[in-house]
Amino acid sequence: MKVPTAELLEEIQEMVRRNHQIKHPLAQMLFEGKLTPNQVRELVGQQSCIPLYNHKFHGNLYVVCPDHRWRARIAEIVYEEGSGKLFANGVSHHELYLRFGEALGITREQLWNWPLCAEALAFRIHYETVCARSFLEGISTHTLAGESQTAGYVLRVAEAFKKHYGLTDEDVLFWTVHEEADTDHANVGVELLDEFARTETDQQLVRKAVAESLMMRRLRDDGIYRAVMAA
Repeated sequence: MKVPTAELLEEIQEMVRRNHQIKHPLAQMLFEGKLTPNQVRELVGQQSCIPLYNHKFHGNLYVVCPDHRWRARIAEIVYEEGSGKLFANGVSHHELYLRFGEALGITREQLWNWPLCAEALAFRIHYETVCARSFLEGISTHTLAGESQTAGYVLRVAEAFKKHYGLTDEDVLFWTVHEEADTDHANVGVELLDEFARTETDQQLVRKAVAESLMMRRLRDDGIYRAVMAA
């Protein structure tokens, strides 16, 4: 049976709370400063599977969006990711990540060519595929399950890098910018649910997409954890 959007959102938020990335052992090790410099670089290299390839996710959502009004909203996200002119003083988000890597001693060439673990690679391909297949599934995967986890988490990441690994406010701009930018993106997903999840079948598709995204995110983090521990 179709439920009110508010009830569906609460279901999704509870799913995210149970599986939030902030609870993963790797996040806790980062927050507590327990990673060696080599392990930190491995973490940053593996996590590049998202920020360096975001055009493959948001770009696909723009292409498959069936409504011109919402396509304009997605275009704003694509524009911000690629230019940084809304939240990042004109610096693209992938450029911010490259600068972040440089602050930790990772060259741009190394970061672009980082040998991703199988789980990080699978996560990237999963995101790209879902965002190209279905707008409703893509929004659910990328915003409701993914970017909804940003608020609070990215600030803790930024503080950990400053406190334990010697980075400056400027070095961690990639993270602090996303506190505002991804909250805005996640809100787009919430608004879209009310308009696009019109039937019980639609709502079931949203639940399935969120559950699979959270499962893939955990798979990614487990794989990255093993790669980091081996570094």
